[in-house]
Amino acid sequence: MNEIDLGGIEASVIARIQAVFVQVNLTGVKVESYPNDAQSYVMPSNAVVLVRYRGRVFSVPENRQFNAQSCAIEVETFVMTRALKGNGGAYQILQAVTRAFVGYELFKDLRFYQIGEELIGESDGIFIYNQRFGASSVIRTTL
Repeated sequence: MNEIDLGGIEASVIARIQAVFVQVNLTGVKVESYPNDAQSYVMPSNAVVLVRYRGRVFSVPENRQFNAQSCAIEVETFVMTRALKGNGGAYQILQAVTRAFVGYELFKDLRFYQIGEELIGESDGIFIYNQRFGASSVIRTTL
């Protein structure tokens, strides 16, 4: 792998999650990019999944002639819903998002695995969960 298309990561992941939601008949759940202004964000339906590219971590290059280093990217989702259980509840959405990510090959040799999942909290009847997924590969560039 030579480059990672940062601009395409969120769009690819959103499309993947939407496709899995169709497969598992999970309707009424919006999937979209994390908003630029999170403070003024209004949840558009009873449930939403927000996707955000979190960043990359690089190893020290292996040598000076041929720059080869591992690169791990991280993507996170925020699941916001008014219900924990049942159709369209947090548990069902979390499982479907995990199914969408784990093993998904975003780019050649860049396959996702789950890093973590946690309840962030509940506010005004809305449960908010965070899920983190990573993928790693080796980036090579000739100096």
